[in-house]
Amino acid sequence: MNSKSNGNCKSLGKDFQFEEHKIYKDPNFDINSLPWYKRHLYRVVGLLGLDIFLNLRYVNILIGLSLVVLVEMNFVVLLPFLLFEYSFTISEIAAFLSVLGAADIVFRFLPPHVGDCLKKPARVMIILVLGVIIAARLALIYISHYPTILIIALILGCSKGMRVVYMSLIIPSYVPEQHLASALVIQIVLNSLMSLLGGYAIGITRTTTGSYVYCVILLEFLTALTIVMWSADILIKKCSRKKSKPSNVSTARAEEVY
Repeated sequence: MNSKSNGNCKSLGKDFQFEEHKIYKDPNFDINSLPWYKRHLYRVVGLLGLDIFLNLRYVNILIGLSLVVLVEMNFVVLLPFLLFEYSFTISEIAAFLSVLGAADIVFRFLPPHVGDCLKKPARVMIILVLGVIIAARLALIYISHYPTILIIALILGCSKGMRVVYMSLIIPSYVPEQHLASALVIQIVLNSLMSLLGGYAIGITRTTTGSYVYCVILLEFLTALTIVMWSADILIKKCSRKKSKPSNVSTARAEEVY
């Protein structure tokens, strides 16, 4: 099973291999020698593909994606209330949301071309896009000039369109084919759990502070946390690669680092 897994990983061209549980590495291991509850536990783990959690890089990616989904869902809900809190009229709020939605749709067609020009992996592109999103949302808090607000709506829509496209590419880019189905299911489940916990935390923040501004600041903190987690993972990967293969660093594939 390990040779097949490694073969599939190499065929994907990624330096990202999942370590199977230690019991599968021993050819003389007999699962029937375990107590009955451990036998069932290992079978459930194998059936659901939960051994994917043995790879810490996947866990890092999974948590980051769930945080991004949590932030986006709650920001979309809070945005009209935030604008109304700033005394914008209903027609102005509707125009803002229309500009944001139109830019989102248009820019979903551009990420492949942008990626070809910059030649960066999906996760690096999302880190860059998240940085733009944080800056635009924080600017939205402090700016009340309506024409400028519409420009911010355009920036948010463009970055949202690119983020949606690249997010769908991250897990298939890092997870071997035989683990892809379980990885996607686990991501959906974690997104739901994050939404429950995050929505509760944002509700408490709104009740305590009496303003939607602090809710947005909390959401941007979670977005910044994702950037820090992923950037740290990339830097650690680069440093470990330099120590292990100093002569081949310049010729290493981008996918092997990012």
